[in-house]
Amino acid sequence: MNEGTAHTSGSLEVRKGPSSLAVFFVKLLGALVLVVAGLRFPGTSVSGVGVVAAFVVLAATANATPFASTRLPGAVAGLGVASAILIVASNLPAPSGTVFATLVFAVPLADVIVVAASRLRNRRPLLAPENDHLLHRLERAGLGPVRAAVFLVCLELVMAVLGVLCVRGTVPSGVSLLVGLALIVSVVLAAGQVRMYERVNERVNESDQSGFHPAIVWSAVALLIAVVALGVPAVIATFRARGPALAGERAADAALVAARQGHIGQASADFSVARAQFLRARSDLHAPLSSAGLAYPLLGPNFRAIRTLASVGADLAGQGHNLALTTDRFRYRVRGGTVPVAQLASTAPKFRAALKTIDAAESRLHNLDTPYLLAPVKAATTGLLNRLVPAKSSVQRGIGIAQNVPAMLGLNGERRYFLAFQTDAESRATGGLIGLNGVLVAENGHLKLTGLENTGLLNKGGSPTRTLSAPADYIARYGRFDPAYNWQMVNLSPNFPTVGQVIANLYPQSGGTPVDGVVAMDPQGLSCLLKLVGPVSVSGWPVPIDAANVSAITQNQAYIANFGSSTARQAFLENLVKTVFNKLTSLSLPDPNTLVSALAPAVRGGHILVYSTSPAREAYLATLGMTGAIPPVVSDALEITTQNASANKIDYYLHRTVRYDVHLSPARANNSSKGSSPNGSSPNGSSANGSPANGSPANGSHGLARVNARVSVSLQNTAPKTGLPPVVIGPSGPGFAPGENRTFFTLYTPLQFTNATLNGVPTALASQRELGRNADSTFINVQADSTATLSVGLVGTVRLVNGGWYELNLPSQPVINPDKVSVDLSVARGWRIGGLRGAVRSGAGGAIANFTMTSPRTVWVQVVRSSN
Repeated sequence: MNEGTAHTSGSLEVRKGPSSLAVFFVKLLGALVLVVAGLRFPGTSVSGVGVVAAFVVLAATANATPFASTRLPGAVAGLGVASAILIVASNLPAPSGTVFATLVFAVPLADVIVVAASRLRNRRPLLAPENDHLLHRLERAGLGPVRAAVFLVCLELVMAVLGVLCVRGTVPSGVSLLVGLALIVSVVLAAGQVRMYERVNERVNESDQSGFHPAIVWSAVALLIAVVALGVPAVIATFRARGPALAGERAADAALVAARQGHIGQASADFSVARAQFLRARSDLHAPLSSAGLAYPLLGPNFRAIRTLASVGADLAGQGHNLALTTDRFRYRVRGGTVPVAQLASTAPKFRAALKTIDAAESRLHNLDTPYLLAPVKAATTGLLNRLVPAKSSVQRGIGIAQNVPAMLGLNGERRYFLAFQTDAESRATGGLIGLNGVLVAENGHLKLTGLENTGLLNKGGSPTRTLSAPADYIARYGRFDPAYNWQMVNLSPNFPTVGQVIANLYPQSGGTPVDGVVAMDPQGLSCLLKLVGPVSVSGWPVPIDAANVSAITQNQAYIANFGSSTARQAFLENLVKTVFNKLTSLSLPDPNTLVSALAPAVRGGHILVYSTSPAREAYLATLGMTGAIPPVVSDALEITTQNASANKIDYYLHRTVRYDVHLSPARANNSSKGSSPNGSSPNGSSANGSPANGSPANGSHGLARVNARVSVSLQNTAPKTGLPPVVIGPSGPGFAPGENRTFFTLYTPLQFTNATLNGVPTALASQRELGRNADSTFINVQADSTATLSVGLVGTVRLVNGGWYELNLPSQPVINPDKVSVDLSVARGWRIGGLRGAVRSGAGGAIANFTMTSPRTVWVQVVRSSN
């Protein structure tokens, strides 16, 4: 009989299609095309499905359907549809891409399974074009041709809808897959009960016509055994490696704890143990027979992840061991105040190698097929990634130290730094008036203090014609105070990089030598140094001076004590600073952590500030938070400075209280998405109640909010009217009363002020631009034992960033008595508070923060649409 004609074999009608050879080549071509499509999208989860899907779809379209697909063009059409679906699915993330492809191809796959199983059971040719597919079985079951075709089309539509809902995240992947498979299994079971191969007018022995051939059965059993057997070594290797891997993890954790506590030798030993255990685990997991486990659908990703964890663990432990050995060699080398800068610089390559290892580890862990990892494996992977974050930060700090500190301490030649000793009792924006100055000389790792003197001498020294080199906003605001010839005014700006630039430029013009940077320190900073060197005895003072009493002595008691003259008092203060620095520069440190722990509070509070004329060194210092730079405005910012205009030490008695009331009216967003968190990641990973914030943010990326705010600043002057010398409480001149505090007040904000009152009486503010914000200023007089309150109304627009977060930056002026700060935030109707950091919730639409500000603070509040 010729191809393309129909014949009847018993009751089963057969329609001849294209030749088996042609169909085979079309299937092969489809498979190759889809493999290429899978390679076009590397790393997707459906490239492996592509090969199977090509055969499935082409088998269904080429062998039998009533829609003219028995011809070769029908097979080619099936190839095109399959290719398009898989290419689309290849762009989808795992596991939704895999579920989508599985659901879309479920109907043709079920058709092929039913037909193949039925033909094998009844010993009929697999490639013969017969009408025994799902459509024909449903038709014979009683649906009829039209209803059977409509049923299959609707079934395919349901599967496609389930796939789309899965991709959109409306229905979980597992639920979509289970529902789809349940529908397909039901159809397959129903269709499988239909008898398709009855023959009429022929008596045939059933044993010859039905049942699988024994060779097929035994081949299937052998294949099943082989498949299972090949995966067994991987499972055994996993169990064998579990013990060493856990031991390595415990040893690595112990090493990190020991390193943080300064027990470097113990950390080195623990890292060595961890590496040996991880290598043992890696050896078990990389046995030749176990590699077959990589090919298994579920076992493969998990086995690959376990291998990666062991390998990464061994690499990281090895680098940790090397760094611990390197650190331990220098642990006891700080002798006589000298840092071994040459040896320290030589550690940079080791730290860079460690950073490279950590980066490679992060890349390998992120590339794991995490959607398919079992819970314990996924937890181990996530845990290691979390451990890498602080480890990477520590290594980066090590690189920064090795690359910058030796050069700053004179490895390649002498370095000179202007030392500004500030007195906060006569306040300035960066701390206090610079009463003493000297030069710190660093050479080959050793520091010495030279030329300590009264800063007032710089006003008359050097060139009679000086040039003030400073940013335009500094000159515009402070040029009237003549800082080029009046060193008591150089640090009126709160931005220490600007002040450092001014000092470095003016010092050579004022009789000094060129310097490589500026170090500023106040008595609180000196207190931290005394924690290192211990109490000192200074001629002229009856008791030892230590970290607890140095601030009160230098900023108040020394001015009250009877030294007989200001010259004698100046000599005492100079002698104190020299004594502390002489002990510091001859110190032998038992542990680097001792120095870091002692200085950290002073650095955070701005009581020790450092500026470098080298942009690279200045950038490094900024990473340590030592530059005292005022950060740019991100969303909202508020800072106040009070600067002594009384020419006395009365700010020892000044107490400031700040209240900031903010009302936000967010603009309606054009789009929305789930709110992320400040700086792209949640401050606490959750909202204030411990769960992720719900609702839509003001904007999926950036939004705007209208602000109505009021700042109230209370200045309490506890100085007495009598009983203290004029150098402490004045009066400093005609028109001043004893104990009166006159201060130059500035409010820094990105908002515009609308009105201001002083003690309830309207007052004016002078507004200028400085540091990218408005600087609203006035002089305020506060009488002895009284309080003055300035209240300022503000309006403007701020950005809500990274998912609707309002970020309030609060830079801090170093003062003797820390500020009491209160922030009260509310949102407009239709909005509510989502996540919080640095504040607590006060109802659905409010947040409050109350704290004593000893260092710069930031408050984050997320604003989301109300569900009401």
